[in-house]
Amino acid sequence: VDLPTIGPATVRGAARAGLAGLVGEAGRTLVLDREGLVALADELGLFVLGVEAP
Repeated sequence: VDLPTIGPATVRGAARAGLAGLVGEAGRTLVLDREGLVALADELGLFVLGVEAP
């Protein structure tokens, strides 16, 4: 199984690209360094959201 993966590097890339945040499917997205990712997203003003698939 190849899960989508996000981490602090993803947050930095999203900020550089001018995105407002990141959205992934809840329970099906691998999150690396969750605490670091959340802290960095907060610092950079980005949201991170997990949503249920319809």
